[in-house]
Amino acid sequence: MYVLPTATSSALGGVMLSHEPDSEYEVPLQMDSQSRAYVDLQGAKVDVPEATSSAFGGIKTGYSANKKNYPVVLDGEGKAYVNVPWTDPESPAEPYELPVATASVLGGVKIGAGLSVEGDGTLSALSLDVQPITVEFIDGLFTPHV
Repeated sequence: MYVLPTATSSALGGVMLSHEPDSEYEVPLQMDSQSRAYVDLQGAKVDVPEATSSAFGGIKTGYSANKKNYPVVLDGEGKAYVNVPWTDPESPAEPYELPVATASVLGGVKIGAGLSVEGDGTLSALSLDVQPITVEFIDGLFTPHV
């Protein structure tokens, strides 16, 4: 008479479907209508290690936003994400005002006479019809001549 050996982690064998839990972590092995074995974990207590930077694990949601730290939330499909607002809660958004350019401050300028701006922002000086002048030094004064 053949005796079916007990199944182990390294050998095929038989298993018994009856179960009397010895601890709150044990769940029974069950058989579906097509004779496939399964474990129903619905409502079972499962010990999941805490997630770390180097290991998968569980996380607990429910953190409340605090300055620049934001909670992990779950979408309708149970997928986790962090919703970060586009404004800084410590510095309310104020409109930026471009300073006027000076010799020591980088800033904005207005385009005046003799200048033009291309669509790409290139600034050009328009050509001017300039006549040369001659300057003479007469009686201690510079005197221009056209």
